[in-house]
Amino acid sequence: MQPFHFEHTRQMSEEEYAEAYGAGISDRFSPLRAAPFAVVATALLFWPYTLLLGVATWGFLALMLTMPSVLRRGAAERYKELPFLRTPHTWGADETGLWVRASDWTAQFAWTQVHGCRVSERWMVITLQSGPSVVLPVPGLREARAYRPVLDMIARQGVKPRGLKGVAAAARERVLAS
Repeated sequence: MQPFHFEHTRQMSEEEYAEAYGAGISDRFSPLRAAPFAVVATALLFWPYTLLLGVATWGFLALMLTMPSVLRRGAAERYKELPFLRTPHTWGADETGLWVRASDWTAQFAWTQVHGCRVSERWMVITLQSGPSVVLPVPGLREARAYRPVLDMIARQGVKPRGLKGVAAAARERVLAS
């Protein structure tokens, strides 16, 4: 593995925080993808034997279509409630691990602590088994040529990035690299 180092300091706004923690959510279930399910759910409402299944399918669709806004609102509320989120933080990654630093605390984690990863065009949010999430800006990672190494380190832990844009971007990076 090629050595890499990436670090950035940022005081996230409420909108950025909500966007980062909702990264990849809206990509999974768009209204266009919901249309075939809506047709099937409506058809199920016409027969007494499938009526309950049709109602359940419509309930599932409603939940999936409203979930991104609910999650973003929840993240915005969390941002307002927790004062330490409104201070500058430094997030970083290299081949040995990940870290988060604030003015009065520091946390460092090995790659083995990676539990999940959500990627959008703008943010990569790496969740850890114990500790805060590491939020890395995708454009900055690409500029520093650290995007691919970070994805590789995550993949070594058996974790697949979520978010269609993240998966597609990782595949595109592999094709360009070969």
